[in-house]
Amino acid sequence: MWEIISHELRTPLVPIRGYVDLLLADKLGNLDDKQIQRLKIVQSNTKLIIELVNKIIESRSLEAITVRTKT
Repeated sequence: MWEIISHELRTPLVPIRGYVDLLLADKLGNLDDKQIQRLKIVQSNTKLIIELVNKIIESRSLEAITVRTKT
């Protein structure tokens, strides 16, 4: 179940992160300072969400291992 939740949370984040990276690298045209600032916020928050999802999955995996070793 957690793998499905993880997948569903990560799936939309991957292209968002990719396009933000492309935009910040000026691969899709020049940006003004205000646009760059806002994209950096999106980039930072996207990274944070991915890290949180990874930590949730990691903790759930450790719980599953603990339960299996106790039985």
